[in-house]
Amino acid sequence: MQKETLFVCAECGLHYRDEKTADQCRQWCLQNNSCNMAITRFSVERSKKMEADQRPEGETRVFDRKAHWEKIYAEKKPGEMSWYQEDPAMSLRLIEERGLSPENRLIDVGGGASVLVDRLLEKRYQHVTVLDISENALRHAQARLGASGNNVTWVVDDVTKFTVSEPYHLWHDRAVFHFLTDEEDRKAYVAKAYQALVKGGVLIVASFAMDGPTQCSNLPVQQYDAESIRRPFGEKFEFLREEGELHRTPWGKDQKFGYFIFRKKAE
Repeated sequence: MQKETLFVCAECGLHYRDEKTADQCRQWCLQNNSCNMAITRFSVERSKKMEADQRPEGETRVFDRKAHWEKIYAEKKPGEMSWYQEDPAMSLRLIEERGLSPENRLIDVGGGASVLVDRLLEKRYQHVTVLDISENALRHAQARLGASGNNVTWVVDDVTKFTVSEPYHLWHDRAVFHFLTDEEDRKAYVAKAYQALVKGGVLIVASFAMDGPTQCSNLPVQQYDAESIRRPFGEKFEFLREEGELHRTPWGKDQKFGYFIFRKKAE
């Protein structure tokens, strides 16, 4: 059987059977920071969803989070991702401000193909863990780092379910938490972060700001500000401060992020 040729919108990740519609989707996404349902109804993903919605009532429909991200990273290069940064300056500065020693342990949640791990190794941090649900994402980083990657602990797992094998002094997450639109997933994330961090450990979570995008990679996101981010984290973490960032995508589109810094409370 001949493999079907599909065209992808480089902004939202939706696939189309004709290049013209894919380009229309991309242009709309770039200009409006959102998707147009009049266009996306022609996407392959939307067609499959409509088929799924026609299944008999009571039949379970489960979103496969891992399969979604494996597909994204199999079809795109890191520089084609909207969140890609050549220089993760904000993350690196916030980490360095915590005054950690090179022997302290750090985990980059959803680190995937990010170059933050490269910068952390350059700063001589000796115990860096990168966790991502997508093995394909981590392979990009491993290939880029070469032998230096042997100094990193790579974990392929869902952040809400992974087994914490060692305590960390700092937890960094740029753009994972905001994908957790289900309350139970958010609770599981917070519980894992609390379990993983040492007493007084630092949690840095970056998400789309309230006036940032409402979806990414064909998934809805939860936007946050300093007030709303306290709701899921406030019971177990002390809020320290917020910083904003205007991120420019590889194709020149601005996206507003908020970075939220917390400290783990005593048990």
